[in-house]
Amino acid sequence: MKITRKLKDKKGVSILLALLIIMICAVAGAGAISMAAANVGRYSHAAEEQQAYYSVTSAATLVRDVFDKVRYTSRGVEFATSTITVYDEAAHNHTKTTSSAMKYSSGAAVMESTSEDANAQGILQSGLGSAITYQFNKIVPFKNVPDDWYERAEGTTDVTRPSSISAYSHEYTITSSDISIGTVVGRLFIYDDYNLSFSFTLGTGSGNEVYSVSLYLSAEVKEDTQTAITHSETTNEEREINTTTRKVIVTWPKALATISRGQVVTGGTNP
Repeated sequence: MKITRKLKDKKGVSILLALLIIMICAVAGAGAISMAAANVGRYSHAAEEQQAYYSVTSAATLVRDVFDKVRYTSRGVEFATSTITVYDEAAHNHTKTTSSAMKYSSGAAVMESTSEDANAQGILQSGLGSAITYQFNKIVPFKNVPDDWYERAEGTTDVTRPSSISAYSHEYTITSSDISIGTVVGRLFIYDDYNLSFSFTLGTGSGNEVYSVSLYLSAEVKEDTQTAITHSETTNEEREINTTTRKVIVTWPKALATISRGQVVTGGTNP
């Protein structure tokens, strides 16, 4: 009888079933914790990426707005044609000679803000303004001085045309007191038509990722040409000088700017 009672006792089965249920719950709980941790990591990465996107986009917008208020004015290039007429009263005739010369006018090229905007002043003083001025000073004699001025100018001149314009880039960091953008690395590319292109990047953490945004500024180029004639004479000489001065004025209206939304690029290199 005792043996039969033991065989019919179900207490052991209940204990095993309870242990099995506990094990199943433990495994499920561990899985849920693991998934939650993964989701937290994903959300953290997404938030970090969103901040990077905001930073570089804010930098691009800031520079676009700054250059809407910036103007480059080149140094003037003067081309003067002198005509000298000498009269010989005894011989009742005269001789006329004509010569041409070219030079830079006094004063320097200017890269300036047309407003009192603090960001504009800060960006121009960061070295960006001097980098653009340096390159533009080479583009002016390459593109905006007429060919016949070079051909007709006699003697020495301080205006020389480069045989070509090399690609030019300038890297800098940008910060703003008005926009919380952190520290963004910008790279400027200057083209020989006075257009500017910017690439903004920001490291986004341990993966050394880079979020990139590009800004393209189309230039409006105007040539300011002034002509002056001076006349002088003595008893037997008459002198007339016809001087043409040409300056280049460049602006970058916001309406012509293009911001290309970037993407995450792994590896930490500029696109």
